[in-house]
Amino acid sequence: MRRNDYSVEHIDEWRVILRDSGDGVTITNSAEAVLASLRATKQLRPRVFYYDSGGDPTELYHDGEGAFRGFGTPSSKELAVSG
Repeated sequence: MRRNDYSVEHIDEWRVILRDSGDGVTITNSAEAVLASLRATKQLRPRVFYYDSGGDPTELYHDGEGAFRGFGTPSSKELAVSG
């Protein structure tokens, strides 16, 4: 099985923003594994956003411990990174 391939584009105290590389297994198709990886590397945040391989923004909903709960569509304000 191919592994998922993504990069961390931004991380702060309340969110992490990922970008799917388009290679390997997509974040969409491996949401549980991505959340587990973020938890294991202490990068899991209350909000997990990502840009899929097509460039569309998506949110991964989780239970606070990293168990996948679904997908959502974030607002541009939620994705804005200042600095």
